[in-house]
Amino acid sequence: MQRFKNILVVIDSQRSNELLLARAVALAQRNQARLTVVDVVAEAVAESLRSLETPSASSSATSINIVEELPGEEIAAGIEADKSGIAEAGQAVMTPTASSIQEFIIETERQTVEQAVTMVRQAGIEVSGRILTGTPFLEIIRQVLSHGHDLVMIMAEGAGGLREILFGSTTMHLMRKSPCPVWVMKPTQARSYRRILAAVNPDPQHENQDALNKKIMDLATSLASMEESELLILHTWSVAMESVLRGKRSGLERQEVDRLVQQTRESHRQYLLSLLADYSLDQIKQQVYLIKGEAADVISNMARRQIDLIIMGTVGRTGVAGMLMGDTAEKVLHQVDCAVMAVKPDGFVTPVQPTDVG
Repeated sequence: MQRFKNILVVIDSQRSNELLLARAVALAQRNQARLTVVDVVAEAVAESLRSLETPSASSSATSINIVEELPGEEIAAGIEADKSGIAEAGQAVMTPTASSIQEFIIETERQTVEQAVTMVRQAGIEVSGRILTGTPFLEIIRQVLSHGHDLVMIMAEGAGGLREILFGSTTMHLMRKSPCPVWVMKPTQARSYRRILAAVNPDPQHENQDALNKKIMDLATSLASMEESELLILHTWSVAMESVLRGKRSGLERQEVDRLVQQTRESHRQYLLSLLADYSLDQIKQQVYLIKGEAADVISNMARRQIDLIIMGTVGRTGVAGMLMGDTAEKVLHQVDCAVMAVKPDGFVTPVQPTDVG
């Protein structure tokens, strides 16, 4: 983990940030890194505030009856309104303006950031804080681009373990488009990781892929050592169209297909051994897996076996650079509910520019 020197920590005033900050501080202490703590006031908030300044409806529309409660709830709602929503005759009612509400929200976020900065600074870490306003993932990536951050740490967007909530819109956008690694933590995460899964795909014929595998292994071995975790190293393999090759129409004998499968397995075994030769795995508790099957399915199945963190690569598909993750990463993120660190390959170019308008 020595590679991280300039870490961006994204907090949220609506939830506890203690676990996220504690892990960021521990990482910064080991790396002698500096932290920047940010909170984002979403553009949707500003849009909703602007709606307060919408002109009054015309007199021709005031006779339209608009129901604001589901059937069966009107009476109860009416009682509550009588208790608390009706001003006494002659009493002035103050309506807050959009600007005053926005100022209050920003001030609340600022206090959250200041509290976080104070906590981090007490741990002896160089730290600064900022409030960002706009579309969250765009503003976070712009912050990365303008200040050269080498890691983004963020809490997942849900308080539970549901996959659909854990990797919500902001985190998925960051994993697709952030130029630096993104570490997404679960809100219910334990303070230490017992088991870390490093998903690698060694292939000497592709230099970029091989470099990405080294990044994954560097991070996984370092973090496993720091956390005193068990490290599971996984590489999957398969023979393209094996079921077709085994069919009668292929004209191949069973022994020929078996030989091809065995050769493919041995090739991948050698690829994996070559990758691991550079690491002192005897220094950590570890297990290496070479599993036949589709990568996304195997990774997801392993993740259900009490895996606390997956470290995996994301690779842009052919087309617009950086817009989409590779098929394996995309599928995995929709099937797991543990923490994930997404690592980008060398040469990745984010589609977000510092001057983009959200």
